[in-house]
Amino acid sequence: MIAAKKSAWFEHGFRYYNRYLLKKTFAQIAMDQLDLCEGAVLLCCNHVAWWDPLVLFFLNEQRWHKDAYGFMGHEGLTAYPFFRKLGAFSLDDRDPRDVLRGFRYALSILQKKDALLIWFAQGEEKHPEARPLGFSPGLAKLYTLAKHQNCSFSLKFLSLRYDFLERKKPEILISTKNPYANDDPLAFEKIATEQLTTLTNTIASWTTNERRITPGFTPLLRRDGQEV
Repeated sequence: MIAAKKSAWFEHGFRYYNRYLLKKTFAQIAMDQLDLCEGAVLLCCNHVAWWDPLVLFFLNEQRWHKDAYGFMGHEGLTAYPFFRKLGAFSLDDRDPRDVLRGFRYALSILQKKDALLIWFAQGEEKHPEARPLGFSPGLAKLYTLAKHQNCSFSLKFLSLRYDFLERKKPEILISTKNPYANDDPLAFEKIATEQLTTLTNTIASWTTNERRITPGFTPLLRRDGQEV
């Protein structure tokens, strides 16, 4: 496996570069629920585009302020090792021993008091309306192992979409409202599917005026680039 090698100075510099990219590319980033719970969090996200980790990095530095780590594909992290400095780690799923080392490493992250472990459970980029979501078994395995070791953490789900609404540039709309609580790993894909479907249906139901104001969503990055 490839462990994260976080660098405070690199994160600080990347923060400004990341904001520049997001401001340049998107009209708005907005969420329906801004804050995560206290303590360690395992955050399950759908995976739409290569922008996703950059958006989550922005959300964490803007709102959550947690000690963030994220699982990244082995080939991707090998090609772009600088992501290690931002908290990315990987495992080689072709090697059972490396998988075991990777899960042990993920568990050590969840044992940190205020950790954020980001997990793209689909394992690859997929259109947000593709069904089934196609979760890989890694999330369920990690969750089960963590519970067996009495790790104190919360499991949260996050859905995001990139949509053209009433502006020239696309907007990113994010939901962290969990449809219901269920600690059965077999239900995780169903929960994520319902959350993402609700987000999609909400956007589809908006009138022209609502598409301008995105009701129920708080902007974190405005059209004019102002952060809130």
